[in-house]
Amino acid sequence: MDINLGNNSDSESTAITTPPGFAKAFSPNIIGSGGVSTLTFTIDNTANPVAANSLSFVDNLPAAITIASPLNVSSTCPGATLTAVPGTSLISYSSSALVGGVSCTLQIDVTSSTAGIHVNTTGDLTSSLGNSGTASDMLTVEPPPTFAKAFSPDQIFVGNPSTLVFTIDNSASTLPATGLNFSDFLPAGMAVAAAPAASTTCTGGALTAPAGSGTISYIGGTVAAGASCTVQVDVTSSTAGMYVNTTGDLTSSLGNSGTAGDLLYVNTILYVDRDAMGAANGLSWADAFTNLQDALAIAQSGDEIWVAEGAYYPDQGTGYTPGERAHSFVMKNGVAIYGGFPNTGDPTFADRNWATHETILSGDIGTADDNSDNSYHIIFNDNNGLNSSAVLDGFIISGGMRMAAETTPVAAECITIEPHRP
Repeated sequence: MDINLGNNSDSESTAITTPPGFAKAFSPNIIGSGGVSTLTFTIDNTANPVAANSLSFVDNLPAAITIASPLNVSSTCPGATLTAVPGTSLISYSSSALVGGVSCTLQIDVTSSTAGIHVNTTGDLTSSLGNSGTASDMLTVEPPPTFAKAFSPDQIFVGNPSTLVFTIDNSASTLPATGLNFSDFLPAGMAVAAAPAASTTCTGGALTAPAGSGTISYIGGTVAAGASCTVQVDVTSSTAGMYVNTTGDLTSSLGNSGTAGDLLYVNTILYVDRDAMGAANGLSWADAFTNLQDALAIAQSGDEIWVAEGAYYPDQGTGYTPGERAHSFVMKNGVAIYGGFPNTGDPTFADRNWATHETILSGDIGTADDNSDNSYHIIFNDNNGLNSSAVLDGFIISGGMRMAAETTPVAAECITIEPHRP
C-alpha cells in the first residue's frame, strides 16, 4: 500500500554540497523464529544547509525476511510515501524534500521464521543532492528449541509405570526461550499414573498432570540461552498394545518447535497355575490359566508367562486332545516363560525359586510311569524360526518318548532348565 506520512514545503535553492547520509538498523538485531524486529532507515541531511528534494529508495528484503502483519510503520520524514504490503519483501520510499540541517527516520516492522544470519542491503538512496549509496544491516534469527519425548522404559507390563520425559533443547540459541507452552493428549488406553511424579528442570511455568487423566500440559516456562530442560511425568496403561503418542506443538518466544512423539509398548504377564479356581483368563494369579498351552496360545512378543509349581502337560488346553502324543509345547520369539513360582498367595518375581517350587513340563500324558504312551516331544521348535528372544527358564522337562518307525522306544527326556533372567 502507499502511505502518505506528511507534507513539506522547503524551497531553498542553496548550492548542493553532499548527498544525505543513509543508514539502516534492525532493532533488535537478534530475534527468535517468527519474532518481530523494527527496521529503521535514517536519512541524515544535517551536513547540508539546503533541502534534499525528490528522495527515494527501494529495499528488497532477503527472501527469509518479510513485512510483519499487521503493518506497523512510522516516519519523521516529511512528505514521505511508503509502499509496503504485509507478507511481502518489498519496501519502497519516496519523499518530496528533507530540509537542510536535519535528519529523519522511517520505521517498519519485519519478521522471519528462517533461522540464520540475514544480510539486508537496500538499493541506492537518490535525491536532488546526489546518490547516497546503499544501507546495510544484519538480522539474526535464532531457531526455536528442539522438542523431543521418550518413554523410559519404552516397554512395560500392564499396570506398570513408564516415565515420559519431554526434552526442550535451546542449546543452539543465544536467546532464552520464554513462554514455553505445550499439551500432550495421551492416546486412549494410556493415562497419567496414580503417582504422577511430575517435575521439570525448566524455569517457572505451570505443569499440570492429574493422576488418572489423559492430559499433560506445561505453560509459561523458560529455558535459558544455550541450555536445555526437561519435563517428566509417569504414565501407565491397563491394556496391552503399542501406543503412538504425539504431542501438540511446543511454542515459545523463539517460535514453533513442532510436535514430539514416541512409542510405548505395553506387554502382558500371563499367569499359569494348575490349581487356580478363578476366571482362567491369565490376568492374575487368582484368575490364572490352569494350562500352559492356553497362555502360549495368546502370548505376544514382549509378554512373559509366569508358571506356578506343578506338572503341566502338552495335551491339556483349549483345542488340544487329551492323550494325543503328537501335541507339544511350542515356544514363541519374544515370549519369556518362567517357572518356579509358589502356587499360593500373589507371588512376585522375587518369590521365584525353581529348586523349591518345582515346575515340570511332563510328557507322561497316558498311564502314569508308562513311557510307551508318553508325548513324542514335550517341547518341539522344529524349523519355526525361533531365536534367542524366546526364553524358557526354571523348568524340569521329563517324560518325552519318541518312537522310531512309530514302534521302537528311542529315548526318554529329563532336563532341568535352571533359572536366570536376562
